[in-house]
Amino acid sequence: MKNFELELSEKFLSAIQKFILDKVSKMKNNFSEFGGILLGSFTGHKLIVRDFIYDDKATATMVQVRFSHEVFRKTRSKLIIENQNAKGQNEKLLNLGTWHVHPPGYSCQYSQTDYETIFQEKIWTQTGNPMHIASPRVHAIFEANPNTFAFYTIEYKSQFNVVELNKSNNLKYPKNELNELQKTLLNSGNNENHLIYKSDNKFKLIRYDLFDNTENFIGLCRYTNYLETYSNFEYIFLTNFYINTKEEKPILYTLVNKENSICQFYEVTPIKVNNNEPLNNVRYDKITSRIIHEDKTLMVGNPFDVNQAIDINIKNQKVSDLSEIIKKKFDISVSPSFYIMLDYYYVDFISQLKAQKTEFINKFKVLQNNLQKIIEKIVNNNLIYEQNGKLYLTDDMYLNDIYYLTKDTQTIYFETSDLNPELIYKLRTHRMQLSGYNIGKLSTFKVFIGGVGLLGNEILINLSVIGLRKFTIIDYGSVDWYNIYRQPLFNKDNIYIKKVNAAKMELENYSGIEINPLDIEVPCLSSNSNKSFIFNQLDILSEEIKKSDIVVGAFDIKSARSVLQILALYHNKTFISSALDGAIASSRLHRPHKDACYCCGTSFELSDGGACTLSRISTQKIIGGISADMIVEYLNGKLIYDYNEIRYNAIVNKMLTKKIAPSRNCPVCQNENLANYSKDELFNFIYNWLFD
Repeated sequence: MKNFELELSEKFLSAIQKFILDKVSKMKNNFSEFGGILLGSFTGHKLIVRDFIYDDKATATMVQVRFSHEVFRKTRSKLIIENQNAKGQNEKLLNLGTWHVHPPGYSCQYSQTDYETIFQEKIWTQTGNPMHIASPRVHAIFEANPNTFAFYTIEYKSQFNVVELNKSNNLKYPKNELNELQKTLLNSGNNENHLIYKSDNKFKLIRYDLFDNTENFIGLCRYTNYLETYSNFEYIFLTNFYINTKEEKPILYTLVNKENSICQFYEVTPIKVNNNEPLNNVRYDKITSRIIHEDKTLMVGNPFDVNQAIDINIKNQKVSDLSEIIKKKFDISVSPSFYIMLDYYYVDFISQLKAQKTEFINKFKVLQNNLQKIIEKIVNNNLIYEQNGKLYLTDDMYLNDIYYLTKDTQTIYFETSDLNPELIYKLRTHRMQLSGYNIGKLSTFKVFIGGVGLLGNEILINLSVIGLRKFTIIDYGSVDWYNIYRQPLFNKDNIYIKKVNAAKMELENYSGIEINPLDIEVPCLSSNSNKSFIFNQLDILSEEIKKSDIVVGAFDIKSARSVLQILALYHNKTFISSALDGAIASSRLHRPHKDACYCCGTSFELSDGGACTLSRISTQKIIGGISADMIVEYLNGKLIYDYNEIRYNAIVNKMLTKKIAPSRNCPVCQNENLANYSKDELFNFIYNWLFD
C-alpha cells in the first residue's frame, strides 16, 4: 500500500484561478467565501484534478461556506454524461473533493470551521457500508490571490499492523489456500464487496453489510480497478469494518482486481479500535501537488544526430519513462542519460539560492510546489555540472516540472555509449574531415597490414582514427607482458591472446571498422621449408592481397616483408614498408613499375631482423604517423612529393627524404615475367627465392 500523488491539470488550474480572480474583484468589500466540487480521475496511486464546479447555491459568510444539495446533484449528472464514453477506469471522471476560497488577508491553512463543515471523510468510518467510495478525497483552499493555494487529504494515525502475505512466510495462510481463495474471488459473479467465510475447506462470500456472526469468518475483500492502492484510503474501510463488527482479531484483507486477474492479500491486526477512536485519530495533512501540461510536448534528441529526435507528450511521464522510449525507438541497449540546458533565469535563480540571498529565498517560497521541489533537489544535490546551465536529470524527475525549466528550448538531450555504429563513425571522423581528409573516399578502401606489433599498432590506430574502415591484418604472434606497455591496442586482459584477435577486439570498439584477422605466418627465411605448408600460406596471403587496395609491411623480419612485396607487385598493388631499428626509422613507398621495390638492394646476409622493440618512443610515434599519412595520401591520389623514402634519426632529431631508384639487378621488380606467372609459378618463385 502506497501514498497517492496529486497532479493538477494546467488547464484546470488556469481556469479556476481566472474564475477566482474575477469573482473576488466583483465582490470588492463584500467578500463571502465561495467554492464547489473538484472533478478528476484516480489511477489507484495518483489523483489528477481536471475540472471544477462552482456552487452558486451555497450558503456563505465571510468566514464560512456550506455547500448546497444542488451542487452534488449537478456533479452526479455531469459525471454520468462525461463517463458515457470513458474507455477505462483511469479515464472515468470522479468527484475528488471540494475547493473554496478564503477571505483576503487569510492564508490557505484550513480552519476549525473547514474541518467541521467541509472535511466530511471522517464520517465514512461510521457509515453502514463505505465500500462504494471510488477514490481518496482532497480539499483545495485558495487565498483571495489564487496563485497561492494548498490541498489537504485525510490522514489516519496508524491503527493497524498490515503485512502483505504474498511476500511473507506467514504459515497461518498457506499458499495453496490463498491460491484457492483467489480462484473463488476472481470467479465470483459480481463485483460486490464481500465478507469471507471458510467452512469445510471451502470459501464462501457474503455481502459486506450482512455481517451477523463471527463463526468461520476470516476476513473481507474489496474489489478495485487499480493495480496499486493508497494506504489511508484502505484504512477507511478497515476502520469501518472494526467499528461495525466490534471485532478485535486479525483478519485477512484482500484487494481484488478482476481485469488483471490479481489478488493482493494482507493480514491486518488492529492496534486499538473503539467507537470514538477513529475520529480522534483523523487529521488532515497538506499534500504536495504537481502541475501537468497534458497537451504539451518536449523534444527529446541526440545533440550529435538530428535523425535521433522525437516529440514526447509530457503527460504523467517521468525521466525514467524516457529511457525505455528512447531505447526502443533507436534500438539502444544501454540506458541513456538525459540533460537539459536550463533557462538562464533559473541558472541565476539557483546560483543566488546557493549564495543564500534573502530576496531569492523569498521568491523561492512563492514558487509552485513542484518547482520548489525540483529546484531544492538541484541545489541540495549540486546537479548542475557545468556553469553554462547543463543540468543532468534524475530518473524521478517529472517532465512537467522540466517543462518550466526549459522555457526557451523545450528540449531534453540524451547521451548514451550505445550509439548506432554509423553515428559513432561520423562523430570520431568529423574533425578529421575538417582537417582535410576525404573521409567518404577513404572509407571505401581496404588496407592489408602485415605485422601488428610496435609499428603495426601505431599505423593501424592512425588509419582507423583518420577514417579507414576495412583492414586485413596478419601476425603470428601472441600478446606478452612486453607488448602491453608500448603497443597501445593491447592491455593486460590480452596477455597470451593472438595479436590479430586482440587488435580486432579493440578496434571494433571504435565502431564502423571491419577487421579480418589472419593468424598465420608469412613465409620467411626461418620458416619450415615444407613446400606444401609454404604454398598453403602463400595462397591465403595472395587472395587477401588481391582484394586489398594497398599493402603495408610492418614486420621486423626483412624476408617476410619481401614476400609481401612480391605478392603485392604480382597483383599490381602499391606496397609501403615501415621499419624501426633503434633510433632510426623509415617509411618507404613502393609503387609498381615506378619506384624501387622493397627487395631492391635488401640484404639478408648479416641479419633478417630489425630491433624495433628497442626503438625510441619518438621513432615509434613519428614514423607511425608518417606511414599513415603516406598511405592516406596515396589512396586519395594526393602524393605530390618526388621522393619515396622518409627517414627519421632520433639521435639528431632530423628528418631525411630520399628518392630510391629501382636496382637493375633486382630479381623481383626487374623480372619481366613475374606478372605473367601462374599461381604455382609464382609460389615456386617465392619458395626458391627463400630457400635456394
